Amino acid sequence: MGETKSLNKVFLLVIFSLVISCSLPDDFHVDQDIFLSHVASKNYIVVDVRTAEEYMRGHFEGCATIDFYEPNFLSKFKFISSEVSLVLYCNDGTRSAEALKILKEEYGFTKISILFGGIEHWPDLSTFLITN
Repeated sequence: MGETKSLNKVFLLVIFSLVISCSLPDDFHVDQDIFLSHVASKNYIVVDVRTAEEYMRGHFEGCATIDFYEPNFLSKFKFISSEVSLVLYCNDGTRSAEALKILKEEYGFTKISILFGGIEHWPDLSTFLITN
């Protein structure tokens, strides 16, 4: 019974991820190569929206970490100009897609993108992750 509930939760999470990802225009999704160029660039703020524990397991050098699940997530962006270029990432693209929608609607960010499918979608990205 417990295994069935777990599988149902995984299934619903996958469906939700697809709906969120598909509902964003392609303009906001970047692939691995563009994402890495943004990480290397000084023109982008790269934001890891995963939990602190996920961040500690591996993240990109120089990125900010702002946990999407924290109650004060949105308030951490209020002092950043909406003209700043942001690129967000998470494990599977779900949280970063949700964060993108909120940041566009609440603060008017227009130069914002997410890593399509999150870091789990691009196995080669693991070679660029650093751990603390």
